Amino acid sequence: MRKWKDLILITLRLCKWRILFLALLLLLPLLTSYIVTGKPPIPRHHIRPLGDPPEEPPDTDIDPL
Repeated sequence: MRKWKDLILITLRLCKWRILFLALLLLLPLLTSYIVTGKPPIPRHHIRPLGDPPEEPPDTDIDPL
C-alpha cells in the first residue's frame, strides 16, 4: 500500500500543474458556453403537482372512447 501512496505523491508533485492546466482547458469551453447562452449547466425541470389544472383546457371535440 505504501508503494501506491508514494507513486501517487511523486506523480502529483511532478505533474500537478499539468493536470490542473489540462482540467482548466477541458472545463473552460463548457463554462464559457454556459455563460454565453445563459443556460444553467443542469436543466431544472418544473414538476407540477397532479392536482394542478392543465395550462390549456382539454379539447372538447375529441371522443374519449
